[in-house]
Amino acid sequence: DPEVPPLEVAPAAAVAGLAATLADPAGESPCCALAPPRLLSAAEIARLDDGRLPVTIATLDIGRKEKVGPIACDVPCQVVHAHAPPPGLREVDVLLFRANGGSGPPEPATLRQVGGQKLRAMASMECESYYPDLKSTALRRRGLVGLTTSRESDVPLTYLRAGSVASWGRRPPAFDAQRLRAHVAAGGGLLSLVASNCAALTPRQPLFAELRRLLGGRAESLGRCGRTAPWPSCAGGRPCSKHGALRLYPFYFAAENSAVTDYFTEKAFDALEAGVVPIYFGAPNGHEFLPPGSAIFVDAQLAARNLSGAAHVIAAQLLALAADPHRYAELLAWRRRPLDTAYAQRWAPFVGTKMHCRLCRYAYVRRHAAGNVSWDATEQFMYLV
Repeated sequence: DPEVPPLEVAPAAAVAGLAATLADPAGESPCCALAPPRLLSAAEIARLDDGRLPVTIATLDIGRKEKVGPIACDVPCQVVHAHAPPPGLREVDVLLFRANGGSGPPEPATLRQVGGQKLRAMASMECESYYPDLKSTALRRRGLVGLTTSRESDVPLTYLRAGSVASWGRRPPAFDAQRLRAHVAAGGGLLSLVASNCAALTPRQPLFAELRRLLGGRAESLGRCGRTAPWPSCAGGRPCSKHGALRLYPFYFAAENSAVTDYFTEKAFDALEAGVVPIYFGAPNGHEFLPPGSAIFVDAQLAARNLSGAAHVIAAQLLALAADPHRYAELLAWRRRPLDTAYAQRWAPFVGTKMHCRLCRYAYVRRHAAGNVSWDATEQFMYLV
């Protein structure tokens, strides 16, 4: 990433270049790139210098390979190791740690003579179904800044990455009409699943088993849970990459281990990167995370009431699509167009601007809570008034 020097004002051209690079790191075109992230102008950045910049995040995690130094951001921002801070450090704005509960490790002696607001921030990509301490209400009760997959958290995290989005337009679909016809005629598999958590809180495995039965065995579980086939080999007899394995099947069962709002992991994104169609089962708002028209969604409420009924609905869809390559191609047509505008704008704040930068913005607003800045949680942006 390009870096904005922590104590200098970035010129307008540099700010514009940062926006373009973060939005589309590979310089790819219309599909697929998110909207450019919102950034402060050079004139606004110049107004930030209160003599206490850069905003400083001190990581409390021992042994973790955390990037330290200046962070690419419109707000001058840096990360330091809490246990080995740089000489002359005057203030720390955030004490950051990774955990799934509790209130984190104590402040180290190395920072006790350092000033600053020292907000305690807990980051986790895990699900609140397994770790109730990650709920936004629970974090705030403990006086913590939350960085979780919930968009109700202070600085939300997402499994979606700019590089993943850019790859959707670069990689060709695994199945064109000719290959799909030949694959189906040869009795090839239609659906794959890769699952490693065998204690899922969703009926992922029973639902897949029923789908496999209804598809006449043309569905394979390749992961540790309920494995029905060995991991496939690709070029040179070497084990396939995950994307390579997914490309052997026209559909991928992207099923979460928990059905919680906003808990949307990499599974469906893996399918898009591989060039196949995801069958998504998990977050009730899962449709918000994928480009319109790119996936098939399992009715979670129907699955909870009538698993067999939900499986019959999905199996019928898959068989009909496999028998009609033109209908299957409609689920890939979005790749040839610019991303849906609402989708591109929805995720730009969370993907185009990295976690540390958004946390620095948030900390700056908290530092000047009674001053001339305000925080927009939806945009993950600070407004100067």
